[in-house]
Amino acid sequence: MVVMNLYISFYKNRRNCLKISSVRFGLLLLLSLPIFQLKADDTDIKIVFEKMAAQALNDVQYVEKKYSGFLDDSITLSGVLRYRPPDTIIREQKTPEAMRIEIKGNVVNILRNGENKLVKLDGAPALQVFVDSLRAILSGDLDSLRTHYKLKFSGNVLSWKMVLRPRDNNLGGYIDNIKFAGKLGLIEKIEVHEDDENWSEMSLESIISSSQNSSSNKSIDNNLVDESK
Repeated sequence: MVVMNLYISFYKNRRNCLKISSVRFGLLLLLSLPIFQLKADDTDIKIVFEKMAAQALNDVQYVEKKYSGFLDDSITLSGVLRYRPPDTIIREQKTPEAMRIEIKGNVVNILRNGENKLVKLDGAPALQVFVDSLRAILSGDLDSLRTHYKLKFSGNVLSWKMVLRPRDNNLGGYIDNIKFAGKLGLIEKIEVHEDDENWSEMSLESIISSSQNSSSNKSIDNNLVDESK
């Protein structure tokens, strides 16, 4: 009887120890998961920025839609966006009216209706927030981006999203957040949210891939014509 009681006592103690060990293991696993996740995200974003920095030139076609609480419908703009390292961004708008905006350093050169107008970038806070973030991303400067923006990265190298919010409260009064989405070292979509009622959405497509698609479509059309003869 004594032996049996000792065995039962030993079994209960062993079972309790196993329960405690399981609980401790579970807690350690839960605590370690965010760490593993952060490391994975950090690896992906570093690869994305390395691919961004590796591109000497970056020319894309864009279609931008602007939404405002004061308008019944959106306004559509289109043209070409060019980046020239280290800090030059050129926007060549084709529709609805021709306009060229070149931003180099702190100088914004606007060419419209044959007239040039020069303004300072830091005198246009909303534009500055967008330009600074775009420059940092296209140049692959992750440290600078994290210094000036609260950054949230999701996805992976093949399909990623970034949400930026200005750390400077004064600039945050002009732009609430900017969202970038893309794959590898390419930006495919940009959303700029000033507030809940005023925002814009820009779709980007590489000029090279666009011309390739155009040639491919022409080739298909030609084949169809040939086969119909």
